[in-house]
Amino acid sequence: MSNIQNALDLWRTLSERQPLTGARLIRKLVILNTRWLFETTYTQEEAEALWQEAVQLAEQAGNEDELRWVRAAYIFMVEDLRALSVEEMRQSEKV
Repeated sequence: MSNIQNALDLWRTLSERQPLTGARLIRKLVILNTRWLFETTYTQEEAEALWQEAVQLAEQAGNEDELRWVRAAYIFMVEDLRALSVEEMRQSEKV
């Protein structure tokens, strides 16, 4: 288990939780979970639920910067990001 997961678990036990702290921890956890291998990884559904929670917490905190960072973190959750071959690039209208 990562230190960020431990910190999030601890944050969840606090009686007075600061939404901004929770949003930041979840954002970092989602990014790390999709970039590096952990013993336990989240399913796509679990990662999306965490991400939604981070969006709600950032909105609750009223922090526009964190809300942008959380929204940007969604890029790391896309499963089909992969390098395209030259032929695939030539065939794609988006490239």
